[in-house]
Amino acid sequence: MSDDLSPMLRELTHEGRRFRAVVKRCGHEGCDGEHLYLDEQNDAGERLDGGLRFKTAFPIPDEDLDDAEPLVIALLGKLPGRWRESYAGELLPPDEEHFAKVRFPKDHVRNGYLQPYLDVVQPEGSVMVGGTHVDFAFDFEGRSIVVVEMFCPSPECDCGVGSLVFLEEQVLGEGEVEFTDLFRADVTLVGERRDVVGDEPQLEPIYAEFIRLFAPDLTHLTHRYEAVRVVGRRSLEPRKFTKAPSKNALCPCGSGKKYKSCCGR
Repeated sequence: MSDDLSPMLRELTHEGRRFRAVVKRCGHEGCDGEHLYLDEQNDAGERLDGGLRFKTAFPIPDEDLDDAEPLVIALLGKLPGRWRESYAGELLPPDEEHFAKVRFPKDHVRNGYLQPYLDVVQPEGSVMVGGTHVDFAFDFEGRSIVVVEMFCPSPECDCGVGSLVFLEEQVLGEGEVEFTDLFRADVTLVGERRDVVGDEPQLEPIYAEFIRLFAPDLTHLTHRYEAVRVVGRRSLEPRKFTKAPSKNALCPCGSGKKYKSCCGR
């Protein structure tokens, strides 16, 4: 570990892999903590293509910054199987450009269809929509479990509840992965469990293992809930076009509806 680096920056090696750990203040409303960003490096000290990238979803106590190596080892220990080699998900810093322009279909917002938080902050989207990102990943008795956070986008809904969708990941072949729904757990914005829906036989022990590993991450759900609602409000606003489409043309927003029945109303 380099001694001449800022207290907010550490370089370290673990099992022959090089990492750079940077601590930054969280920019999300309602969260004033500092978070650890971890990037795997190549031999030239640059970000490794396809390497592990990780950001803690909970504040890092100041005392932990004095020696980043045990902390990083603990973080790596949370990631199972292939996710330990190359992880990307909600724990990455949000893509602000994507967040500034993304919209949901209007009927999804009006009907309160749950939307993955990852879909508003990462252009590739979550595995729920065929994307590449998950919020959490862990092993349970030889099974690879991933979790995606979802929230209601409707501005008229103030439920203050999020849904954790638990999926089992199965690698079918080289580059081919399948996800199977296991169950859904509804939680408050501070992580208190409200309800669980699903018939997975090992639902309770899987959820207990998830809480054992990730309970601190569930105390900061408010900014994710609000981010989804921001996109929900934007989605209901009329879109502005330099040249309005004809009324019977497909709407440019991508909803698949005619312009007169969508953004042209």
